[in-house]
Amino acid sequence: MDVEDDRGTRISLGSDVFVELVDAGGPEPFVWDVLTGLPIDGPELEEVAEVRGDQLLPLTAEGDALQALADGACWVHNGADGPRTLRAHVPTVFAATSASRIDLYHGDVFVLVDLGEQRATLRQGAVVVTVQGACVRTLVVYGNARDDGEGWLSAAEAWAAWTELGAHEDRPLDAVGWERARLRRRLDRARVGGLDRLFETRKEGAFVKTRLGPGIEIDVVG
Repeated sequence: MDVEDDRGTRISLGSDVFVELVDAGGPEPFVWDVLTGLPIDGPELEEVAEVRGDQLLPLTAEGDALQALADGACWVHNGADGPRTLRAHVPTVFAATSASRIDLYHGDVFVLVDLGEQRATLRQGAVVVTVQGACVRTLVVYGNARDDGEGWLSAAEAWAAWTELGAHEDRPLDAVGWERARLRRRLDRARVGGLDRLFETRKEGAFVKTRLGPGIEIDVVG
């Protein structure tokens, strides 16, 4: 390596060098903000869309996933900061070769949620999957609601139950929906299939209500 005052640091190689770049994760969908021209990813992406494998599903203001979008499709997201025009970027990828470890369509999924550790352990037969994070509180919110009746909760009802479990009260009503989407994304990464059955939604008048899907039993510790 040579250092020259006028050219800075320069590396000289005496022979040909071959570099192989490997991305084991593969391409993932993301979103463009049409107005600013900037990409949206990370936690901000989880507030407007749900990435499920190689699919991108826009989220409603309540945090419910809609139909998957094609590459280049645009939509308007009505969030806490007002409407935003967004464009989907969905790369073409090879079909996944790894099978799901747990499939919600098969039912008989038993979930143990440790609120103190913010950890959910899913068991189906002999297969066990664990995910961690504040998003596991949503399982308790809707699990408790089902124990008390049919389990349907509006955004306001879910937010009230969610804050009773320790969530910050300064978060908007949309936050419960964002956490549901974040939970689905983490379960998808853990190779849990049938995630469209994790929660059910229906519209009652002007309100969209959500409940825990069938075949899922919740126990809570901590």
